[in-house]
Amino acid sequence: MYQLTYAKEPFDLKLFVYHCARRWKLFCLGALLGLALIGGGYFLMKVVLAEPAAYQVIDKYYVEYGTDPQIQLSYSYFAGYTWSDWVQSDEWVKPVLEQLSFPMTKEELVNCVSAELRSDVRIPYLVITHPDAQKALEIAEVYRESMFAFGKSQKELVEIRLLDTEGPAPVARDIRCVRACVLGLVVGAFVAWFLVGFFYLLDEKIYLPETCTYRYGIPTAGYLNREGGVSVDLADNLKFLLDGKEKLGVTAVDGGMDLQKTVEQLSGAGMVRESLCVADALHAHKLGALRETDGNLLFVRAGADGGKAVEATLHRLALQEVTVTAIVLTDVDERLLSFYRWK
Repeated sequence: MYQLTYAKEPFDLKLFVYHCARRWKLFCLGALLGLALIGGGYFLMKVVLAEPAAYQVIDKYYVEYGTDPQIQLSYSYFAGYTWSDWVQSDEWVKPVLEQLSFPMTKEELVNCVSAELRSDVRIPYLVITHPDAQKALEIAEVYRESMFAFGKSQKELVEIRLLDTEGPAPVARDIRCVRACVLGLVVGAFVAWFLVGFFYLLDEKIYLPETCTYRYGIPTAGYLNREGGVSVDLADNLKFLLDGKEKLGVTAVDGGMDLQKTVEQLSGAGMVRESLCVADALHAHKLGALRETDGNLLFVRAGADGGKAVEATLHRLALQEVTVTAIVLTDVDERLLSFYRWK
């Protein structure tokens, strides 16, 4: 009788690392796809298809505040939000629109004008941003007249004068293509790694003799490599497991396996028997001969026969009261074993 210990089978990190290393091309492909999608998409949107850089005119003003005659102290300074709210209000916007030489809506003007206090509360900055350099300059010139008039109309202010002006100059755009490309490489490689890990968790194939023994509770005597060579421990294990058993049976999970050829490869490893029964495990009516044997070997193709296929074969043999004495893996990747068993 066999047992299944899928639920108790631990995650084999070393085997997972080997599978990841074998699929390095997939990680490279994922990284390149991420680079193309994220990095290329970012470059396309921010550079190729982006609108031309806007132009800015920055006027730097000095505001001289007056003194409250009742308390003989300076009036409260206007905050940065107050300045921005003023320059975007109808009281300022409508006169500016009337003086411009080109048509412009209120919303367009409000969106291209802002005011801010960067350090000193007495030095506001008026920022004009527009796709056309000449129009940005004209808007700034009209706003200068409005600023000077505003300084004379407010009781809190004595004077507003222009200290400095910059522009029109192109607005420096924050384009980070290198970061987008690095992000694309990392995300693409991570997605590829995630997919490899996901399919690894779903993979029930047998790759190692140890896994086969642990999972099904049936001794795995050894293996045949992909070149047909036998493992060094196979002869001793078969001698021990088949001791006293004269009539043997052999079958395989894979119905297409050439059992006669496989048996010949094992002839030097303790499998020489005068009475040897070969049966196809896929057909229940052919398993009667295996019940008459002293012991039976089951061949499992490493990396090819899925866990459910092995389980179905063992279930079919158990129903026919065919006892499986040992399992022999075939087509084993010795590079995997060398990596896995390396200390």
